[in-house]
Amino acid sequence: MDFFAIGREMSNRSVCIVATIALLLGSYVYIAFRPTDLLMFQVFDFLGMTNRIQEVRSFGSPYRGFIPNWFIFCAPNGLWMLSYMALSALVWNRQMSLAAFIWGIVLLAGSILSEFLQLLKLLPGTFDVYDLVAYAVGAFLGSCLGFLGGKYGKAQAKYFVIFIARVLRFNWLWKWENQSRGKL
Repeated sequence: MDFFAIGREMSNRSVCIVATIALLLGSYVYIAFRPTDLLMFQVFDFLGMTNRIQEVRSFGSPYRGFIPNWFIFCAPNGLWMLSYMALSALVWNRQMSLAAFIWGIVLLAGSILSEFLQLLKLLPGTFDVYDLVAYAVGAFLGSCLGFLGGKYGKAQAKYFVIFIARVLRFNWLWKWENQSRGKL
């Protein structure tokens, strides 16, 4: 599959629609299937949204047994990253520049950093290699959708996407995870 062709074929409107669907799907999965002891559910309660949230959760509950854990716990991260990267490309008029690169890489770097801070117990949460993969895949696909479809800066955008693709090569991380789980 030619990932570079994905973005070339999409209009700004199409990119916006895909990014919005990814954002909404990631949010739905998070609200419908994640444990209710998360801080966001306390915020929903404070805002008086508990009944609405329970309706959303009850709609999804019959399907919980059919949805793999990786989708519930990692896919929202990748979907949100895809949405962010595609929408940030639209903010920059789908032109790759140093500012667009920095704008695009900030959230990816922050997300990866937050996972490692969880590993070090400096942030609440659980470190998960698959979250890192979800972030990188979302960034890669969002970059393909957004930046590669622009009229200008396609060569620079291709280098950005290649950079993200290299981030996907978590060979050292996979080896570390397998060693930590005693699989090697």
